[in-house]
Amino acid sequence: MPSDTAIPVIINLAGFLEELQLLRFLDAATLTLLALEYLATLPLEVTLIWPTRLSHIKVLYFLNRHVVWVSVIAPRLANSTKCHTMNILANCGRVATVLVSEALLFARVWALSGNESLLGACLFGFWLAAGTAAFGLIITFSLSAVFDLSPYPGIVTCIPILSNSKYSTPAVALIFLEQIVILSLSFYYGIRRHGTSGSHLGRIMYRDGLLYFVALTGETYCPLCMYKLNDRHHPQVLAILNALIQLTIRGNIRFVLNTFHFAMHAVLCNRMVLHLRNEAREKMGFTTQYDISILDAGPEDESEYSDGRLAVAGHRHDTLNENAHSIRLGPLRPM
Repeated sequence: MPSDTAIPVIINLAGFLEELQLLRFLDAATLTLLALEYLATLPLEVTLIWPTRLSHIKVLYFLNRHVVWVSVIAPRLANSTKCHTMNILANCGRVATVLVSEALLFARVWALSGNESLLGACLFGFWLAAGTAAFGLIITFSLSAVFDLSPYPGIVTCIPILSNSKYSTPAVALIFLEQIVILSLSFYYGIRRHGTSGSHLGRIMYRDGLLYFVALTGETYCPLCMYKLNDRHHPQVLAILNALIQLTIRGNIRFVLNTFHFAMHAVLCNRMVLHLRNEAREKMGFTTQYDISILDAGPEDESEYSDGRLAVAGHRHDTLNENAHSIRLGPLRPM
């Protein structure tokens, strides 16, 4: 029979393992969300992304689409006994997810600015410098962490013992600074060029970007900087939503929004890219169904119009879609 002093230890251990198991369940739920999102947006991706030429936007989109899976699976779902390796993969995957999403947003800001070459060079240099520094700090932080194998691997494989948050905090500050810069530039260029204009595509770019930040930027700090493993006495409260959680909850359960937050970074950013591509496609008439045929000009006209020039001979508006048209083309008669 356990002694009176051992009972609190057993209770604390049971509570600790229960928290880690709950986080694992939430990771599984987030993984399910990502899978459903992938299947739901795959038809749009096949239509709007796959046929396009290779570009930096296409590369960033596919990176953003798939890197997030590493950050979701590596922390607790992989069941690997290589704790340090999984910790590095998880942390680097999280930072990469945010940085790739921000790269897409930098590209969006550059488009809002009218593709100014100087701004594009400055944005790329700033993103590259901040991202490189953040990765270096996060890798150093991950290597400094100490883990122990769990006696209950069915619940959790690795138990965090300690880590040094002096490396993670500057990384978080750099990433948050990037998002403040993007948000400020989005406001400036959106209001100056598109916010009050009659361009529907411009309004889509402006609105989607701001909604992205309203949904995510307010909680950016906490999921990244809550890497202070097993420190229950000094929670770092740096965002409104997560601050409420940190102030009311202790223990590992305070990491409850981490995985979901990074997944939503990827989901919302990919949705924004697909939404803009779809809107641009409709704006350019790519949803139009064309009936292209050469009208029979008669035997006497075949040699006269054999140069193949075409003219619009008929035009019909499709009432089912205000952006769709049916066009009939015929030979162009000489002037």
